[in-house]
Amino acid sequence: MTSPPADPHSTTLGPDPLVDQLRAADTLRQQQRWPEALAAYRSILLDNPHIAVVAHNIAVCHMALRQYPQAEQHAQLAQRLGPQLWQSGLIAAKAQHLQGMAIQGLQTLYQLSERHPQQPQIDLEIARRNLHTLCHPKASAQAVEHLLNNPHFGAQAHQMTLLAQLYDRPHHIGSAQLSQALVQHAQQHIQPQRRGLLAKPTPGGRHRIGIIGNQLHSSPVYYLAIGALRQMSADADIIVFNRSAKTDWATREFESLATEWHSVTQHNAKTLADTLRQHPVHALIDLCGWMDPTALQALATQPAMRQYKWVGGQSVTTGLKCFSGFITDEHHTPEGSELYYTEPLLRVPGGYVSYTPPPYMPEPQHAPSDGVHVGIIANPAKLSDGYLAYVRQHWATWQERSIAPLKLHLIDKRYALAPLQQRISDQLMGLPIDFVTPSSHADYLSTIGRLHAVLDTWPYSGGLTTLEAQALGVPVYTRSNGLLFSERHSHAHNQYLGMDLPTVDDPDFTPAHALLVDRRDLRQAAARRQQHSALAHKLMSEMTR
Repeated sequence: MTSPPADPHSTTLGPDPLVDQLRAADTLRQQQRWPEALAAYRSILLDNPHIAVVAHNIAVCHMALRQYPQAEQHAQLAQRLGPQLWQSGLIAAKAQHLQGMAIQGLQTLYQLSERHPQQPQIDLEIARRNLHTLCHPKASAQAVEHLLNNPHFGAQAHQMTLLAQLYDRPHHIGSAQLSQALVQHAQQHIQPQRRGLLAKPTPGGRHRIGIIGNQLHSSPVYYLAIGALRQMSADADIIVFNRSAKTDWATREFESLATEWHSVTQHNAKTLADTLRQHPVHALIDLCGWMDPTALQALATQPAMRQYKWVGGQSVTTGLKCFSGFITDEHHTPEGSELYYTEPLLRVPGGYVSYTPPPYMPEPQHAPSDGVHVGIIANPAKLSDGYLAYVRQHWATWQERSIAPLKLHLIDKRYALAPLQQRISDQLMGLPIDFVTPSSHADYLSTIGRLHAVLDTWPYSGGLTTLEAQALGVPVYTRSNGLLFSERHSHAHNQYLGMDLPTVDDPDFTPAHALLVDRRDLRQAAARRQQHSALAHKLMSEMTR
């Protein structure tokens, strides 16, 4: 959440009764009593419609309450009343993004940057949107390059650059070098000098297992963790600390297994750490990782006896020393990987996750017979320049080895964004590209089910998308093993499915190999990725020992 500007009562705004009203409203906002704060600010604005910062704080309250249209409306009002309030522009852009108006949100940010060119927080938000909306990691790093030596925002810019480089990076930066840079950053800017007090649950009774997540909705966190968590909830109280700004049917699934549910979406690192200590658990599972550096800052103070890094932003080591284990498996982190992790590696036999398909999962289908239909289905941010250049360079050779025409489908709703589609088209010029923009997750899965093969991405490998393809009987072809956790997803998933496939960088590779593959349905009960109980048993044994 963007910090509001200085409280209105710090300036001369009028008679004392108004100042007293503002102070009372500010206190409610600072205490995160959002409905009460909203009512107080509304009352003030009704009688004083000219005070820009009151309109801004109404927008802050609406954002906290997930009322995004109202947040956008009042943030824009605040800007009209007080053009100097660039913070209001940031809120308007974020509200637009959360309403699904991606391009409008970006335009708001660009206009804001032109009016306020010396505000680093605007550039940082543009960098985030370049990565997560336009799916352009290099543009994300470029947006904050000028801030790297800024004494106040240099650390955030450096962190943004490192996370973007997980997806795409210069050739001279290797995986080991990037991992070490993230460790150094975490140790310098996230790990505190001293840890806080350790909170312990009251002895006796059921074990309390905490989970903290900012993706507790229809997301990889749900599909890869909910199966084991359901099993664990039978033997332990599940204490949820929710940092997600989004809710949907999957959120209700998390709510159904929670003994306690604490909304901590707006908490800063200190307040979050304090809240975690106020609700002690025997073990705390982090489902945020690098997706939520604020949560990492809170966890670095060691609020729980045992803390574990699991699904969610689990692309690489956290670089911190506050975790009792990094939940993984032998194929994601083979022997010798310890060198690249500050956390102890907890390798789970059978794999570190289990897969739960959505209730609308389609049945496996037959691919069309008019050619070999090849899909690139991962998050478009994972389509690095090197990956796209490799596909373009080898496509003609792959076609020569194929007994039928190769047809390339790029499948993701974000390809509806013209700048993203144009960038990919330019880099794959000359290839028979079909951009597919599914209207829903169900539509996305149905589209995948009509493919013959999926080409994995690199350096960041497909995670959930690979499992979804496998669940529909579509083989996923990846390159030779990477080094980092995020670089080995598809390799590991293939190993646990028993799929011994040629690699994309094999000299004799062609996607037409898929025509020879005996398709297997991941959802069969004996499949490794369906063994929720075995995974839950291993996690419970570790966390309650």
